[in-house]
Amino acid sequence: MDMQDIEIPGSVEPGTHGSETVTPIDVNHGQVRIRVRPHYLPQRSDPMRPMHVFAYAITIEHAAPSDARPVQVVNRQWRIIDAHGDEEFVEGEGVVGQQPVLRPGERFEYASYCPLRTSWGTMEGKLGVVTLDDADQPAEKFLVDIDRFYLVSE
Repeated sequence: MDMQDIEIPGSVEPGTHGSETVTPIDVNHGQVRIRVRPHYLPQRSDPMRPMHVFAYAITIEHAAPSDARPVQVVNRQWRIIDAHGDEEFVEGEGVVGQQPVLRPGERFEYASYCPLRTSWGTMEGKLGVVTLDDADQPAEKFLVDIDRFYLVSE
């Protein structure tokens, strides 16, 4: 599946199936906000195989005062659980092949997908993020939790 083929309706908001996480960096440097909007892709799914494909859009925001240090997403970890309780762990560098740097007030958005053998499941994870010093070199590393969200075929 090509990333350009993933369509996430703008009307899907955090709530029943999505999530929003706010992780403080520290009092002086703001916070990182993660927003997830999942969506079932019936046109890519085949319940007879069984294969159910879910897309999800992620927004990462560096909500901080303008004088705060930039942050960089360096890796990610996902825990995916299907309706049978089978778990899959996915880890890797960055997100969608990138390690975005976010200055205060900036956002990075991307879309990806997850195939499941069941018609529903959950995902949750962590982003490895570093603050950058004045020379844009890694300074302090921390983890940003991505709260559990639901993948539901409806």
